[in-house]
Amino acid sequence: MGHFDEDQEGPLRFLAQRNQGDLRTVAGGDEEFAGDQIVIATGARPHRLDFPGSELTHDSTDVLSLEQLPATTTIIGGGYVAMELATLLAAAGSQVTLLIRGDRVLKSFARENVRRLVKKMTGRGIRFVFNTSPAELKLQDGRLTLITNNGNALTTDYVIDATGRIPNVEALNLAAAGIEYDRHGIAVDENLQTSFAGVYAVGDVVNRPWPKLTPVAERQADYLLTRFGHDDPTAPFNLPVVASAVFSYPTLAQAGVNPDEATAGQHVEEFDWGGSSLYAGQNEHPHYICVYDNQDRLVGISALGAGAADDVNAVLPAIGLGLSRAQWQAAMIEAYPTTGDKVAALLK
Repeated sequence: MGHFDEDQEGPLRFLAQRNQGDLRTVAGGDEEFAGDQIVIATGARPHRLDFPGSELTHDSTDVLSLEQLPATTTIIGGGYVAMELATLLAAAGSQVTLLIRGDRVLKSFARENVRRLVKKMTGRGIRFVFNTSPAELKLQDGRLTLITNNGNALTTDYVIDATGRIPNVEALNLAAAGIEYDRHGIAVDENLQTSFAGVYAVGDVVNRPWPKLTPVAERQADYLLTRFGHDDPTAPFNLPVVASAVFSYPTLAQAGVNPDEATAGQHVEEFDWGGSSLYAGQNEHPHYICVYDNQDRLVGISALGAGAADDVNAVLPAIGLGLSRAQWQAAMIEAYPTTGDKVAALLK
Protein backbone atom coordinates (compact mmCIF):
# COMPACT_ATOMS: atom_id res chain seq x y z
CA MET A 1 0.00 0.00 0.00
CA GLY A 2 1.51 3.32 -0.99
CA HIS A 3 4.85 4.23 -2.57
CA PHE A 4 8.06 3.86 -0.65
CA ASP A 5 11.66 4.38 -1.67
CA GLU A 6 14.18 3.41 0.95
CA ASP A 7 16.76 5.64 -0.72
CA GLN A 8 14.54 8.72 -0.88
CA GLU A 9 15.83 11.98 0.58
CA GLY A 10 14.57 12.93 3.99
CA PRO A 11 13.28 9.54 5.22
CA LEU A 12 11.24 9.55 8.39
CA ARG A 13 13.77 10.28 11.14
CA PHE A 14 11.78 9.78 14.29
CA LEU A 15 8.41 9.44 15.89
CA ALA A 16 8.13 11.08 19.28
CA GLN A 17 5.91 12.92 21.68
CA ARG A 18 7.34 16.41 21.89
CA ASN A 19 6.71 19.35 24.18
CA GLN A 20 3.47 20.19 22.42
CA GLY A 21 0.86 18.88 24.82
CA ASP A 22 -0.60 15.65 23.54
CA LEU A 23 0.56 16.14 19.97
CA ARG A 24 2.77 13.55 18.32
CA THR A 25 5.45 14.75 15.93
CA VAL A 26 6.87 13.09 12.86
CA ALA A 27 9.85 14.53 11.04
CA GLY A 28 10.95 13.94 7.46
CA GLY A 29 13.85 15.83 6.02
CA ASP A 30 13.70 19.41 7.28
CA GLU A 31 9.97 19.36 7.97
CA GLU A 32 8.02 18.40 11.07
CA PHE A 33 4.34 17.49 11.29
CA ALA A 34 2.35 17.27 14.51
CA GLY A 35 -1.05 15.81 15.25
CA ASP A 36 -3.20 14.03 17.80
CA GLN A 37 -2.65 10.79 15.92
CA ILE A 38 -0.10 9.49 13.47
CA VAL A 39 -0.92 6.64 11.06
CA ILE A 40 1.87 4.60 9.51
CA ALA A 41 0.85 3.23 6.11
CA THR A 42 4.17 2.71 4.35
CA GLY A 43 3.14 -0.63 2.85
CA ALA A 44 5.48 -3.32 1.59
CA ARG A 45 7.87 -3.87 -1.30
CA PRO A 46 9.10 -6.93 -3.20
CA HIS A 47 11.47 -9.16 -1.27
CA ARG A 48 14.79 -9.77 -3.02
CA LEU A 49 16.92 -12.87 -2.55
CA ASP A 50 20.63 -12.45 -1.92
CA PHE A 51 22.79 -14.94 -3.84
CA PRO A 52 25.67 -14.61 -6.33
CA GLY A 53 24.29 -12.82 -9.38
CA SER A 54 20.96 -11.88 -7.75
CA GLU A 55 21.45 -8.32 -9.01
CA LEU A 56 20.54 -9.69 -12.44
CA THR A 57 17.03 -10.61 -11.31
CA HIS A 58 13.92 -8.45 -11.66
CA ASP A 59 10.82 -7.84 -9.55
CA SER A 60 7.14 -7.56 -10.44
CA THR A 61 7.39 -3.81 -11.07
CA ASP A 62 10.12 -4.39 -13.66
CA VAL A 63 7.94 -6.93 -15.46
CA LEU A 64 5.14 -4.41 -15.94
CA SER A 65 7.64 -2.08 -17.62
CA LEU A 66 9.01 -4.61 -20.12
CA GLU A 67 9.37 -3.24 -23.63
CA GLN A 68 10.03 -6.65 -25.21
CA LEU A 69 8.73 -10.07 -24.20
CA PRO A 70 11.48 -12.48 -23.12
CA ALA A 71 11.51 -15.70 -25.13
CA THR A 72 12.06 -17.64 -21.91
CA THR A 73 11.30 -16.51 -18.37
CA THR A 74 12.23 -18.08 -15.04
CA ILE A 75 10.22 -17.10 -11.97
CA ILE A 76 11.50 -17.79 -8.46
CA GLY A 77 8.60 -18.31 -6.09
CA GLY A 78 5.18 -19.90 -5.84
CA GLY A 79 2.88 -17.28 -4.35
CA TYR A 80 0.23 -14.92 -5.74
CA VAL A 81 2.65 -12.80 -7.76
CA ALA A 82 4.58 -15.75 -9.19
CA MET A 83 1.45 -17.57 -10.34
CA GLU A 84 -0.17 -14.48 -11.84
CA LEU A 85 2.97 -13.39 -13.69
CA ALA A 86 3.49 -16.93 -14.98
CA THR A 87 -0.05 -16.92 -16.39
CA LEU A 88 0.38 -13.47 -17.95
CA LEU A 89 3.77 -14.10 -19.56
CA ALA A 90 2.86 -17.57 -20.82
CA ALA A 91 -0.32 -16.21 -22.41
CA ALA A 92 1.79 -13.55 -24.14
CA GLY A 93 4.08 -16.22 -25.59
CA SER A 94 7.03 -16.56 -23.21
CA GLN A 95 8.18 -20.04 -22.17
CA VAL A 96 7.84 -19.91 -18.38
CA THR A 97 9.52 -21.99 -15.68
CA LEU A 98 8.77 -21.59 -11.97
CA LEU A 99 11.32 -22.57 -9.33
CA ILE A 100 9.62 -23.39 -6.02
CA ARG A 101 11.66 -23.88 -2.85
CA GLY A 102 9.18 -26.35 -1.32
CA ASP A 103 6.87 -29.05 -2.62
CA ARG A 104 3.82 -26.91 -3.44
CA VAL A 105 2.65 -23.46 -4.50
CA LEU A 106 -0.01 -21.23 -2.87
CA LYS A 107 0.26 -22.83 0.56
CA SER A 108 -2.63 -20.86 2.04
CA PHE A 109 -5.09 -22.32 -0.50
CA ALA A 110 -6.85 -25.71 -0.53
CA ARG A 111 -4.38 -28.39 -1.57
CA GLU A 112 -6.73 -30.20 -3.98
CA ASN A 113 -7.61 -27.10 -5.97
CA VAL A 114 -3.95 -26.04 -6.02
CA ARG A 115 -3.08 -29.46 -7.45
CA ARG A 116 -5.73 -29.02 -10.15
CA LEU A 117 -4.48 -25.50 -10.93
CA VAL A 118 -0.89 -26.67 -11.35
CA LYS A 119 -2.07 -29.44 -13.68
CA LYS A 120 -4.04 -26.96 -15.80
CA MET A 121 -1.16 -24.46 -15.93
CA THR A 122 1.25 -27.26 -16.86
CA GLY A 123 -1.12 -28.13 -19.69
CA ARG A 124 -0.69 -24.57 -20.94
CA GLY A 125 3.08 -25.08 -21.20
CA ILE A 126 4.17 -23.64 -17.84
CA ARG A 127 6.88 -25.71 -16.17
CA PHE A 128 6.99 -26.22 -12.39
CA VAL A 129 10.25 -27.27 -10.69
CA PHE A 130 9.72 -28.07 -7.00
CA ASN A 131 12.17 -28.38 -4.11
CA THR A 132 14.55 -26.09 -5.96
CA SER A 133 16.13 -22.73 -5.17
CA PRO A 134 18.68 -20.53 -6.96
CA ALA A 135 22.35 -20.80 -6.03
CA GLU A 136 24.01 -18.59 -8.67
CA LEU A 137 23.05 -16.53 -11.70
CA LYS A 138 25.50 -15.75 -14.50
CA LEU A 139 25.31 -13.65 -17.68
CA GLN A 140 26.94 -15.51 -20.56
CA ASP A 141 26.79 -14.54 -24.24
CA GLY A 142 23.72 -12.37 -23.73
CA ARG A 143 21.73 -15.05 -21.89
CA LEU A 144 21.40 -15.99 -18.27
CA THR A 145 22.46 -19.26 -16.69
CA LEU A 146 20.79 -20.08 -13.39
CA ILE A 147 22.53 -22.68 -11.24
CA THR A 148 20.19 -24.32 -8.72
CA ASN A 149 20.87 -25.76 -5.27
CA ASN A 150 20.65 -29.20 -6.90
CA GLY A 151 23.52 -28.38 -9.23
CA ASN A 152 21.35 -28.12 -12.33
CA ALA A 153 21.86 -25.34 -14.90
CA LEU A 154 18.94 -23.53 -16.52
CA THR A 155 19.44 -21.18 -19.48
CA THR A 156 16.93 -18.34 -19.63
CA ASP A 157 16.43 -14.78 -20.89
CA TYR A 158 14.79 -13.19 -17.87
CA VAL A 159 14.63 -14.04 -14.15
CA ILE A 160 11.96 -12.72 -11.81
CA ASP A 161 12.35 -12.79 -8.04
CA ALA A 162 8.77 -13.29 -6.81
CA THR A 163 9.61 -14.55 -3.34
CA GLY A 164 7.14 -12.38 -1.47
CA ARG A 165 6.91 -8.89 -0.04
CA ILE A 166 8.44 -7.28 3.04
CA PRO A 167 7.17 -4.36 5.15
CA ASN A 168 8.72 -0.91 4.72
CA VAL A 169 10.04 -0.23 8.20
CA GLU A 170 13.81 0.29 7.90
CA ALA A 171 13.76 4.03 7.18
CA LEU A 172 11.20 4.90 9.86
CA ASN A 173 13.58 4.89 12.85
CA LEU A 174 10.87 3.20 14.90
CA ALA A 175 13.24 2.17 17.67
CA ALA A 176 13.82 5.82 18.57
CA ALA A 177 10.14 6.11 19.47
CA GLY A 178 10.00 2.73 21.19
CA ILE A 179 7.64 1.30 18.59
CA GLU A 180 7.78 -2.49 18.51
CA TYR A 181 8.39 -4.15 15.16
CA ASP A 182 10.27 -6.97 13.50
CA ARG A 183 10.92 -8.24 9.98
CA HIS A 184 7.24 -9.12 9.66
CA GLY A 185 6.09 -5.56 10.34
CA ILE A 186 4.84 -3.30 13.11
CA ALA A 187 3.07 -4.77 16.12
CA VAL A 188 -0.43 -3.36 16.74
CA ASP A 189 -3.17 -4.06 19.27
CA GLU A 190 -6.87 -4.71 18.66
CA ASN A 191 -7.34 -1.01 17.87
CA LEU A 192 -4.47 -0.94 15.33
CA GLN A 193 -2.44 1.13 17.81
CA THR A 194 1.30 0.57 18.03
CA SER A 195 3.25 0.36 21.28
CA PHE A 196 3.46 4.17 21.18
CA ALA A 197 0.13 5.68 22.28
CA GLY A 198 -1.52 7.70 19.52
CA VAL A 199 0.52 6.12 16.74
CA TYR A 200 -1.31 3.58 14.55
CA ALA A 201 -0.43 1.34 11.61
CA VAL A 202 -2.52 -0.07 8.76
CA GLY A 203 -2.05 -2.19 5.68
CA ASP A 204 0.85 -4.35 4.62
CA VAL A 205 3.23 -2.84 7.17
CA VAL A 206 1.22 -4.38 10.04
CA ASN A 207 2.45 -7.58 11.70
CA ARG A 208 -0.81 -9.46 12.22
CA PRO A 209 -2.07 -12.71 10.62
CA TRP A 210 -4.41 -10.85 8.28
CA PRO A 211 -4.46 -11.11 4.50
CA LYS A 212 -2.19 -8.52 2.90
CA LEU A 213 -4.86 -7.28 0.53
CA THR A 214 -5.93 -3.81 -0.59
CA PRO A 215 -9.54 -4.17 0.67
CA VAL A 216 -8.24 -5.20 4.10
CA ALA A 217 -6.04 -2.10 4.29
CA GLU A 218 -8.96 0.07 3.19
CA ARG A 219 -11.19 -1.46 5.87
CA GLN A 220 -8.53 -0.72 8.50
CA ALA A 221 -8.31 2.89 7.31
CA ASP A 222 -12.10 3.24 7.47
CA TYR A 223 -12.03 1.86 11.00
CA LEU A 224 -9.47 4.45 12.11
CA LEU A 225 -11.40 7.31 10.52
CA THR A 226 -14.47 6.24 12.48
CA ARG A 227 -12.43 5.76 15.64
CA PHE A 228 -10.82 9.18 15.44
CA GLY A 229 -14.25 10.77 15.01
CA HIS A 230 -15.54 9.55 18.38
CA ASP A 231 -14.63 10.77 21.86
CA ASP A 232 -14.69 7.30 23.42
CA PRO A 233 -14.08 4.65 20.77
CA THR A 234 -13.92 1.22 22.37
CA ALA A 235 -14.82 -1.24 19.62
CA PRO A 236 -11.81 -3.21 18.37
CA PHE A 237 -11.02 -3.73 14.72
CA ASN A 238 -12.76 -6.94 13.71
CA LEU A 239 -11.80 -8.46 10.40
CA PRO A 240 -14.90 -9.93 8.68
CA VAL A 241 -14.75 -12.90 6.35
CA VAL A 242 -12.34 -12.02 3.54
CA ALA A 243 -12.44 -13.31 -0.02
CA SER A 244 -9.15 -13.58 -1.87
CA ALA A 245 -8.21 -14.68 -5.37
CA VAL A 246 -5.19 -15.60 -7.44
CA PHE A 247 -5.78 -14.33 -10.97
CA SER A 248 -4.05 -17.18 -12.69
CA TYR A 249 -5.81 -19.13 -15.43
CA PRO A 250 -8.02 -20.60 -14.26
CA THR A 251 -8.63 -18.35 -11.27
CA LEU A 252 -8.30 -19.78 -7.75
CA ALA A 253 -10.35 -18.09 -5.03
CA GLN A 254 -11.36 -18.76 -1.45
CA ALA A 255 -13.13 -17.39 1.62
CA GLY A 256 -13.70 -18.56 5.17
CA VAL A 257 -12.46 -21.92 6.42
CA ASN A 258 -9.83 -23.59 4.24
CA PRO A 259 -11.13 -27.10 3.44
CA ASP A 260 -7.75 -28.50 4.49
CA GLU A 261 -8.37 -27.10 7.98
CA ALA A 262 -11.95 -28.30 8.51
CA THR A 263 -12.51 -29.52 12.06
CA ALA A 264 -14.43 -32.48 13.47
CA GLY A 265 -17.59 -30.37 13.71
CA GLN A 266 -17.45 -29.50 10.01
CA HIS A 267 -17.83 -31.50 6.80
CA VAL A 268 -16.54 -30.96 3.28
CA GLU A 269 -18.43 -31.37 0.01
CA GLU A 270 -17.02 -31.11 -3.52
CA PHE A 271 -18.81 -29.94 -6.67
CA ASP A 272 -17.61 -30.38 -10.26
CA TRP A 273 -19.81 -28.58 -12.77
CA GLY A 274 -18.04 -29.30 -16.02
CA GLY A 275 -21.20 -30.80 -17.46
CA SER A 276 -23.72 -28.23 -16.27
CA SER A 277 -25.83 -26.18 -18.68
CA LEU A 278 -24.12 -22.97 -17.57
CA TYR A 279 -20.85 -24.20 -19.08
CA ALA A 280 -22.19 -25.89 -22.20
CA GLY A 281 -19.72 -25.51 -25.06
CA GLN A 282 -17.18 -23.56 -22.97
CA ASN A 283 -14.69 -26.36 -22.24
CA GLU A 284 -14.76 -25.11 -18.67
CA HIS A 285 -14.67 -27.45 -15.67
CA PRO A 286 -14.95 -25.42 -12.46
CA HIS A 287 -14.38 -27.21 -9.19
CA TYR A 288 -15.67 -26.11 -5.78
CA ILE A 289 -14.83 -27.40 -2.32
CA CYS A 290 -17.23 -26.22 0.39
CA VAL A 291 -17.06 -26.48 4.17
CA TYR A 292 -20.30 -26.66 6.20
CA ASP A 293 -20.68 -26.67 9.97
CA ASN A 294 -22.94 -28.86 12.12
CA GLN A 295 -25.80 -26.38 11.62
CA ASP A 296 -25.49 -26.78 7.84
CA ARG A 297 -24.09 -23.30 7.39
CA LEU A 298 -21.53 -22.62 4.68
CA VAL A 299 -18.36 -21.55 6.52
CA GLY A 300 -15.74 -21.86 3.81
CA ILE A 301 -15.23 -22.28 0.07
CA SER A 302 -12.39 -22.90 -2.36
CA ALA A 303 -13.24 -22.35 -6.03
CA LEU A 304 -11.25 -23.06 -9.18
CA GLY A 305 -12.49 -21.82 -12.54
CA ALA A 306 -12.57 -18.86 -14.89
CA GLY A 307 -15.25 -17.19 -12.75
CA ALA A 308 -14.02 -18.39 -9.36
CA ALA A 309 -13.55 -14.93 -7.84
CA ASP A 310 -17.10 -13.86 -8.71
CA ASP A 311 -18.47 -17.20 -7.51
CA VAL A 312 -16.79 -16.82 -4.13
CA ASN A 313 -18.06 -13.25 -3.82
CA ALA A 314 -21.56 -14.48 -4.63
CA VAL A 315 -21.63 -16.89 -1.66
CA LEU A 316 -19.81 -14.50 0.67
CA PRO A 317 -23.07 -13.16 2.19
CA ALA A 318 -24.03 -16.66 3.30
CA ILE A 319 -20.68 -17.11 5.05
CA GLY A 320 -20.52 -13.61 6.53
CA LEU A 321 -24.11 -13.60 7.77
CA GLY A 322 -24.01 -17.16 9.04
CA LEU A 323 -27.00 -18.38 7.03
CA SER A 324 -27.83 -22.07 6.85
CA ARG A 325 -28.63 -23.69 3.54
CA ALA A 326 -32.29 -23.92 4.54
CA GLN A 327 -32.41 -20.19 5.38
CA TRP A 328 -30.84 -19.28 2.04
CA GLN A 329 -33.25 -21.45 0.06
CA ALA A 330 -36.25 -20.09 1.96
CA ALA A 331 -35.30 -16.50 1.17
CA MET A 332 -34.68 -16.46 -2.59
CA ILE A 333 -34.76 -18.10 -6.00
CA GLU A 334 -31.94 -17.04 -8.33
CA ALA A 335 -32.10 -16.43 -12.07
CA TYR A 336 -31.11 -19.37 -14.26
CA PRO A 337 -28.57 -20.03 -15.72
CA THR A 338 -26.38 -17.48 -13.94
CA THR A 339 -23.80 -17.25 -11.18
CA GLY A 340 -26.74 -17.02 -8.80
CA ASP A 341 -27.86 -20.45 -9.94
CA LYS A 342 -24.43 -21.84 -9.02
CA VAL A 343 -24.79 -20.27 -5.59
CA ALA A 344 -28.15 -21.96 -5.19
CA ALA A 345 -26.56 -25.32 -5.93
CA LEU A 346 -23.86 -24.79 -3.31
CA LEU A 347 -26.50 -23.80 -0.75
CA LYS A 348 -29.15 -26.37 -1.67
